[in-house]
Amino acid sequence: MYRLEERVGFGADQEYLFYKAKELLSGDPVLLGMATSVGGFSIGPFFTYLWTLFSFLFSGNPLSGSYLSVFLGLITVVVIFFTTRVVFKSYLTALSLAIIYSFSYSIYVWDISPWPPSLFYISQFFLIAGIYISTKRSSGFMLAALGFAIGFNSHISIFVSLFPAMVFWFVNYRNIKKKINTRHAYYSLAIIFLAVLPNLIFDLSHQFINIKRLFGLVGNPQTQYFHPSSLSKITYSLYESSIGVLYPSAEKNSLPFIFWGVIALVLLTLRNSKLKSFVYLLLLWLFIPAVVFLSWKGNFSEYYLTMITVPAFILLLGCLIKHFSKRWKIITLWLFILFSFVNLKAWKDRTRPLNLSAMKNAVNLIIEMGGKSEYGVSLSTMPGYQFGYEYLFDYYNATPDIPPKKGETKIFTIVIPPGYEGINARVEYDGIGVLWEGVGEI
Repeated sequence: MYRLEERVGFGADQEYLFYKAKELLSGDPVLLGMATSVGGFSIGPFFTYLWTLFSFLFSGNPLSGSYLSVFLGLITVVVIFFTTRVVFKSYLTALSLAIIYSFSYSIYVWDISPWPPSLFYISQFFLIAGIYISTKRSSGFMLAALGFAIGFNSHISIFVSLFPAMVFWFVNYRNIKKKINTRHAYYSLAIIFLAVLPNLIFDLSHQFINIKRLFGLVGNPQTQYFHPSSLSKITYSLYESSIGVLYPSAEKNSLPFIFWGVIALVLLTLRNSKLKSFVYLLLLWLFIPAVVFLSWKGNFSEYYLTMITVPAFILLLGCLIKHFSKRWKIITLWLFILFSFVNLKAWKDRTRPLNLSAMKNAVNLIIEMGGKSEYGVSLSTMPGYQFGYEYLFDYYNATPDIPPKKGETKIFTIVIPPGYEGINARVEYDGIGVLWEGVGEI
C-alpha cells in the first residue's frame, strides 16, 4: 500500500471495469468478463463481480481496483502456504514459499496491478496442487476444478495450462483411474459448470458467439505458426520472469545460467525424493506452455507465458528448500535475508510515470480552472494513453465535453508525453502535460 497511487496506472482495463461495475449495480447481470485483445473471447465475469464489490465499498474510488488486487495478493500468500504444506508435507517449506512470494519485488508489482489476472496465480497454485494430489486421492480433482474455475474468470491463458495438465494425467492414467471417486468427479464437474454458467447463458441467447470466438483463436489470421523469431523472446521471457521472482536486477546474460542452474539442482535432488512426479509436473508446466507459445503465437504478449510459468518456478524452489533446509539451515537463512534486502530495496526505489496520482492531478487542475462543465477537454496522446480520463472526470462529478464540441472556446488539452506532436504543456505531472486556451491563468 506504500505510495500506492503513485505506483499504479489507470487505463482502458480499469475504466472498462468501473463502467461494468456501474452496469452491474444498476441491475444489468453482466454475464461476460473482459475480452481478449486477440479474437475477442470473453472470460468469466467473477472478477468483474469482485471489482463491483470493491467499487461499491470504496464509493467508486479509482484506487478500488488496486485495493482488490492487493487483497487478492494476500489471499494468494495464504493459498501458497496451505497448498504447499499439503504437497511438501513441511511447515518450513510452506512458510518459506509464502515469504518468498510476500517479499518478491516482481510479485509486488504484479499484486498492485488492478486487472483480472490478479486472480490467475491463485488459480495456478490450486490447479497444480490439485493435479498432483489427484494421483494420490480423487479429492485433488475438486481442487484442480476450482483452479480452472478461478482461471477461467481471470485470463484466457488458463486454456494453455490444460496442455501440461493433460499430458501429466495421460502419463499417470492407470494410477489415477484406481482412485477416481464418482462423488468427487460430480463435484468437480459442478464447480466447472458453475464457473462457465454465466458465459453459457449469454451464448445460449447470442448464437454461441463467444464460443465461436474461442475456437476462432486457433485459426486467427493474425496467428503465426512455428515462427523462429519468437524463440528468443519466449526463452528470455521464461528466464526473466522466473529469476525475477528472486532477483529483480539480474543481468540479462546471467539469466539463463541461473535458470538452468536451479533446474539442474532440482534434478540432482530427485534421487531419493518422494516428489519425483511433482517435479515432472512442474517441468511440464514450465516448458510445454513455452512450446505452445513458440508454435502458436499471434499478437499475444509474453506475459501470458509468465503467468503460467512463475507459479511452477516458485514450487520448484520449494523442492530445493525442502531438500537443503534440513542440511544447511544457516546458509538458507542468510540467503533469505539477502533475498529480502535486495527485493525490499527495489520496492522502495520503484517509480512509475503516467501514474494514477499524476492523472488525478491533471484532472483536478482542469476542474479547478474550468469548473464542472461547459468546457472541452482534448486528449492528444500517444496511442493507448487516452483512456481513464472520462471515468476520473465522472468520479469528480465533472462533465466536460470529451472531445471538445465544435466552436467551443474554453478548451483544455491533456498531452502525453509533453511535446507530443509539437504540443508544449504548461504544467506537467509525471509525464502528463496540461495546457489550455480561453481560460484564465493559474
